Amino acid sequence: MWTLQVFTLEMRKIFSYRIDFWTQFIAYIVVWVGISYFLWSSIFAQKGIDSIGDYSFHALMLYYLITASVAKIIRGQDIGQISREIYQGELSRYLVYPIPFFLYKFVCHLAHSFMYFIQLIFAIVFFACVFGLPVEITITYDRVLMCFLFLLLSCYLHFSIAAVIEIVSFWADNVWSLLVMLRFISGLLGGALLPLVLFPEWAQKILYTLPFPYLISFSSEIFLNKVTYAQTYKATFIVFAWSVFFNIIFAVVWKKGLRQYSGVGI
Repeated sequence: MWTLQVFTLEMRKIFSYRIDFWTQFIAYIVVWVGISYFLWSSIFAQKGIDSIGDYSFHALMLYYLITASVAKIIRGQDIGQISREIYQGELSRYLVYPIPFFLYKFVCHLAHSFMYFIQLIFAIVFFACVFGLPVEITITYDRVLMCFLFLLLSCYLHFSIAAVIEIVSFWADNVWSLLVMLRFISGLLGGALLPLVLFPEWAQKILYTLPFPYLISFSSEIFLNKVTYAQTYKATFIVFAWSVFFNIIFAVVWKKGLRQYSGVGI
């Protein structure tokens, strides 16, 4: 099957630079969790509290560890892959492939996401061995499986949004700023910078109708047993609906963009 062949080939590319791959992961996690640790430890000490929102300090550190990894999982490859190929004229070779361009690129994206998922497992195991799991957190097999399946949906949704932005490069000279904006917004409104439970209730009601909370924080909350099964089913429907919406936009823009594409590069 061509999907497995593409997935395997992309995995081989990743393993070719495995030292750099793991070094970046360790540096990213240490810096991100380190900043979160010093920030929240001072807040807890200043306020003299044991918990904030639904999180103890111990659980909050685990939350930031997971969300930092989940953010890398949903982003997969570095941003700008598709737009760079359009700018350089390399898109032409994909147009003669007997497989849809969107699915081909998503499978490549998924290979990177899978490697980051392995890193997430290592990070959680390391955290559990060194610091122990928070007493209020109960990890079950069904929760882990549900988290994994929801991560797949989140990866697809994020890829769909990013792909729509990237093919704007058929007309725009630079979409890098738009992709950086997507990363910032998904981090802010997706719960990577601040748990969404700390937002005002009216803001949470609005946020949970948007795609962003389901990109990062919701998968973490599933794993940490912070959401019910009913909330998970509702979230799955919302993610599916947004994915269909962005896929329709991609199909329309892609069709118009190919008429504009010359294959020369810039």
